[in-house]
Amino acid sequence: MPKMFKPRFFFFLIVLLPIWVNAQTQPSEWKITPDEPGTHSFYLTMGFRANARTFWGVAIRFSKQERVFPRSIVVDGEQWWLLNARSAPQKKKVVHWYYADSVLELRFSPQSVTAGSIWELHLHLSELSSKKKKIAVVLMALSAEGRTAGVLSKKTMPLPQNALKILR
Repeated sequence: MPKMFKPRFFFFLIVLLPIWVNAQTQPSEWKITPDEPGTHSFYLTMGFRANARTFWGVAIRFSKQERVFPRSIVVDGEQWWLLNARSAPQKKKVVHWYYADSVLELRFSPQSVTAGSIWELHLHLSELSSKKKKIAVVLMALSAEGRTAGVLSKKTMPLPQNALKILR
């Protein structure tokens, strides 16, 4: 390699490669809060920015102990309709959801998703083991056929302590 290309190559590796890698991953925000005192229920809020990989939908994988269902989905500040169905919706601003085998599938019409739109998923988790201290969640893209098409983000979060759970 000629000498003049070596500094540029290292510049690319040091500066531009991390920027490119971060552009390929799905930035997300996660927050978990307890539901009612003494219960084993929690609310999970996830936020992410849509890109070409999320046009058909997303899947969220949980461990076997949780039962999950969506409470609301807000896209760019506007709440969308939720329908419990496994098919892809034909209308805009509608999300079809389906939960089975520890995976929550959220499908939407690709015409209604724009790259860069901000999504907020508000989920309810119930029937958690009282001994469980953490929850692992994986956000994945869905293909047009409804198969998972790659991991967008992963997170392991500590569960907040519930005041009545501590007293028992």
